[in-house]
Amino acid sequence: MASSLLLHVHDLCFEEEPADGTEFYVSVDIVAHVLEGREVVAYTATAEEGEAGGGMLDLQQAFTFHAPKWSGLHRSLGSALRSADEEDADVFFIVYQEASEPGGKVREAGSAFLSLQHMLRTRADLPDETLDLIDGSGRLIGAMSVAVLGWKYLARVAAHPFDPACAQLTDAPALQVPLPADALVFAMGQLQLAPALLAVAAGSEPLDVFLALELPGEGGGGSG
Repeated sequence: MASSLLLHVHDLCFEEEPADGTEFYVSVDIVAHVLEGREVVAYTATAEEGEAGGGMLDLQQAFTFHAPKWSGLHRSLGSALRSADEEDADVFFIVYQEASEPGGKVREAGSAFLSLQHMLRTRADLPDETLDLIDGSGRLIGAMSVAVLGWKYLARVAAHPFDPACAQLTDAPALQVPLPADALVFAMGQLQLAPALLAVAAGSEPLDVFLALELPGEGGGGSG
């Protein structure tokens, strides 16, 4: 079972070729949580073999996103994935250009985005996606090749709206009924159990059951 979201930036292709030696790095933003890219890659106008760079920058930078269950970050991502506004769950890949002179400021060269809700709806990872790279004025300045893996992790986060640490029972009898995992029978469209009940079922992980189900209309299911 996936326990994190894996993101990989393969390369960039600029519409206008950067100056030789210009340095770039990438950061990733998911629900205002930033994964800082630390590896700076310099653009080479002419490769060692004498071939022109052609505006291509080979980055090969990897990021891992994990939000501990019941954390504020976990709740924020879950809310975004369940939001009626799909853009709430967009992941942004931000390209920064290092200052060309000592003491200069790093500037944002451009950014690209991808919908995590789309991954959730299609129940599929995205091993090779090409995204538009847009600058601050909305101008297309290039393209970015990325991979985003972990749709099952997103499904687990999206389906955990109940936080037992925040639950409060008032004027209720102290009744404890153990529910062994093998006693829970799920029938899609026939039985629906409250998230609170599923969350406290002894030895069970409700989302493991959800992810094992084949939704109506599915043939072989998405990749995972």
